[in-house]
Amino acid sequence: MKKIILTGILSLSVLAMFGQSKNVRSADYAIDPTNPSKNFEKAQADIEAALQNPETANDAKTWYVAGKVYDAVREKEWLQEQMQQSYDKKLRGESTIKALDYFVKAYELDQLPNEKGKVKPRYDKEIVKYLSVYPGELINYGFYWNDEREYDKTIAAWEKYLDMAKLPYMKGIVPESDADTSTYNKVEYYTAIVAIQSDNTDKAIQHFEVIKDKYNINECYQYLAQQYLVKKDTTSYFNTIKSGFEKYPTNTFMLESLVNYYVLTGNDLNEGLNYLNEAIKLNPNMAQYYCVRGNIYDAQQQFEKAKNDYDKTVELDSNNALAHFGLGKYYYKRAELAMERVGNIRDPKVLNTEKEKVKDIYQTAAGEFEKCRTADAKNCDNLNLLKQTYFRIYQDTNNPKYKEANQAWKDCR
Repeated sequence: MKKIILTGILSLSVLAMFGQSKNVRSADYAIDPTNPSKNFEKAQADIEAALQNPETANDAKTWYVAGKVYDAVREKEWLQEQMQQSYDKKLRGESTIKALDYFVKAYELDQLPNEKGKVKPRYDKEIVKYLSVYPGELINYGFYWNDEREYDKTIAAWEKYLDMAKLPYMKGIVPESDADTSTYNKVEYYTAIVAIQSDNTDKAIQHFEVIKDKYNINECYQYLAQQYLVKKDTTSYFNTIKSGFEKYPTNTFMLESLVNYYVLTGNDLNEGLNYLNEAIKLNPNMAQYYCVRGNIYDAQQQFEKAKNDYDKTVELDSNNALAHFGLGKYYYKRAELAMERVGNIRDPKVLNTEKEKVKDIYQTAAGEFEKCRTADAKNCDNLNLLKQTYFRIYQDTNNPKYKEANQAWKDCR
């Protein structure tokens, strides 16, 4: 009796395995180009059943056919587009990703040694052919979700594209490249940008770390540094801007961020000056460097040095708003100090003469503030000092210049 039962169990196992193998063949035939009555729904049902069965789930052919089934669905939607007929973008993208995953699994199983210990792949070349059209499909699928504002799904689609490039058998088909114009680098960059849009800071950092030296370098370092600030990781923020500046000393953003770091943290400003001085040696015509150094000197109350750097800045860039603002502050301070000294003069004639000299200094300050205003009308600090300067000059709140500057300052706040 035991032998009969055992035989029955074995028979049932063979039948189950045969049934699942039949499902694989049925699915393959259901999407065969020579089949006059293709049935995509039946193909999917049959292959999914085979994938769930342990007897067929470890067979490379099962996964290979599964890839073919979903590729056929993808291709059907692709043909609809080519014929300028309506097609399902979502279905096309979903099918591409399923086919990709199944083909990758099939390739993995296809490389395993057989019972004799030999590797004899059957599907590797065909799998690569199928996958060769997927890069464009995945990029477009990402854009589809981006248009739908489903940013996590956009990232998922583009990461599938990026992962394809890491498959050894896809080298040259989805090339990783250091070239700024490579599609791979662009996808890496835009994946990071979309991660910011979805408030996925960790994901943004992950992708910017990969792409920071390959594409849109200035923006990548800027975004990466900002993401570290979002995480309140000041150490990584500092390391990012420091390494970025050392690699790219002409990068104004990283230089200014580095200097600002020293200023805001209260660390030794001389270290920031060292970076600036080195940058100026390498790029003596970079106006912004002199302006930043002028700001440091101003913070250190080395006003004459600050003025010299602001003068150099406007010599190189006459429309530099911050340099004109710095010069305006320099002359305003000089006028304020001169006014204090004038207050001690007792001789009326000398007093009037000195007051005119002070007024001239205020006029110079006002001229610089106006130049700053022309270059940057939204600098509220500049407008505040401008209206104060006009009051010092005219001593009249009804003066048209004072009234106009005062109103501009109020509108700016």
